Amino acid sequence: MLQDKIYRACCAALSLNDVEIAYKPTGEIVAEYKNAYYGFVLREDIVVNHVAGPTKLTEYCTYGVVPILHTPHIGDFAADGMVWLPLEDFVAGRLPDEARRRQMAEKNLLVAQKMMAQYAQSKALIQAFTKNPA
Repeated sequence: MLQDKIYRACCAALSLNDVEIAYKPTGEIVAEYKNAYYGFVLREDIVVNHVAGPTKLTEYCTYGVVPILHTPHIGDFAADGMVWLPLEDFVAGRLPDEARRRQMAEKNLLVAQKMMAQYAQSKALIQAFTKNPA
């Protein structure tokens, strides 16, 4: 996969040897998130991604994984206040210190909680409308 090659090239450029690039089922991935500081979401800056809401990005925000992004134009995440590490900064080795990384993770958790609350509210409105159409 092209993304795998990009991930491996980024890690090699930074001499990161303790990196696992894998695909795991939902039951296993949550345990991995708890041990991860950063996660890649390398979407192109194209219209379809501007309105996308990738589950992976919501999961990262929920579990304290700071996203590394090629573009912040993915759904409403940036507009809702999500913070991320630009891919260019990661490749250049410009990582936040641990205190800043924790702040980023905490901010993103609030963003995820806000988005989940909006989803629940929208779902309730749709259910109410479909049960009692005007």
